[in-house]
Amino acid sequence: MGKKLESDVNTVSLWRFEESGSSGDLTFATGINGEIRVDQNGNVTYATDCITPTATPTPSPTPSAVQIYRGNSSHGNVTNACADTGLNVVYSTADVPQLQANDYIYTNSSLSTPFNGGGQYWSLEEGGGTAPFVRKAALIASDGRIQLLTNCP
Repeated sequence: MGKKLESDVNTVSLWRFEESGSSGDLTFATGINGEIRVDQNGNVTYATDCITPTATPTPSPTPSAVQIYRGNSSHGNVTNACADTGLNVVYSTADVPQLQANDYIYTNSSLSTPFNGGGQYWSLEEGGGTAPFVRKAALIASDGRIQLLTNCP
């Protein structure tokens, strides 16, 4: 301790003044900043920090882009979508076998531009692994959201 508490209007106004028992020390304290005790000569004799640390939130991991393939064009039914074997690159957060309704398809690897599926069926094929590749017909909304998935034969 041994430091002096200076009488500064900007500092002292933050502290509540109390006398502390028989020791003759004076206590300046607030509810959140802790407590300091000074003697009658202005020397700091005790100091605590009563601030309760708050937990730092753990950020959610950013999903990684998975390259998959879509067919050449949209189709009005599952049969025609499954027959479309075109391989045009699109992206999702999962490969085709793991895709589910309400997942999204994107046109870029940063997953920031949704693929406009136009409310039509599209062929989706997995982007890696070993043959045979999984192909599904997906009903994809204009905002890139998969509304329905059907396994292709």
